[in-house]
Amino acid sequence: MSNDQISHLLEHYILGEPYSIRRGTVSYPATEKDTSERYIAKVRSFPAFPSVTDVFLQTGAFKRREEVDAYYREEARSLCRQAAVLNALSHSEYFSHFTFCQTTERPDIGYDVWLLSPFRTTLASVFAKRHIPPETAISLGISLCRGMAQCREMGFFYAGIKPENIYLSNKGTFQVGDIGFISLSALPYAPLPDGYLTSYAPPECTDCYCRLSPNADIYSIGAILYQAFNGGKLPNKLENPPIYAGKEMATIVMKACASSPDDRYSSPEEMLDELLSYNKSHK
Repeated sequence: MSNDQISHLLEHYILGEPYSIRRGTVSYPATEKDTSERYIAKVRSFPAFPSVTDVFLQTGAFKRREEVDAYYREEARSLCRQAAVLNALSHSEYFSHFTFCQTTERPDIGYDVWLLSPFRTTLASVFAKRHIPPETAISLGISLCRGMAQCREMGFFYAGIKPENIYLSNKGTFQVGDIGFISLSALPYAPLPDGYLTSYAPPECTDCYCRLSPNADIYSIGAILYQAFNGGKLPNKLENPPIYAGKEMATIVMKACASSPDDRYSSPEEMLDELLSYNKSHK
């Protein structure tokens, strides 16, 4: 798809100035001209920096520019496949969607992937502005567990759990709404990509030789709940229970974000059962 075709896709939107530029991704606020509906437009570039191409060639990773271009093309296609997974999951209430995902070829070498999605308030914004009521925090945990279970049913693991990737829907529920999908069959061989090494990733992922544990997402859900029951604050080390969690909830949260994978819940379904049981007994 050419830049002219992308311009045609975006001709019904007004793009504002970029509000985020990092690691080859530029994010713009966008407004639909006819409806004034708000959107977020992101463009992800492959390569993230032009100098990467020279490094590939100089180090001998690739011998020809055509080989480098083919590598970038596959990276762009991989991102579009992840967008397709999100859209397939968006039939449920636990995932949002992309309005479109399109690829343009860059004039020199490489590709840009354009992602347009409806504007939603992020969980990060909610944490920054106010405390979350306990019942909302529990609902958040239940939604994340159900979402991760559905993701696995489709054959994927979601590695992108963090407040910036969780959105408040128009119905007041929380939804996952960004890329971060890894095939379950690749888990035994896949380290966590650098872009997902956040404060919500489990400790074992800081080891570059470590492979993703099957319950790494449980740690991330636990860290989200820890923050929800800790006044929106996430300490560097999750050693003590969150200050606003009662004893039973603190037990659930601390088990989920245990440092050792062996001490965590083994699956989203197991953690979900604990949360549902807690919710039922405290109504």
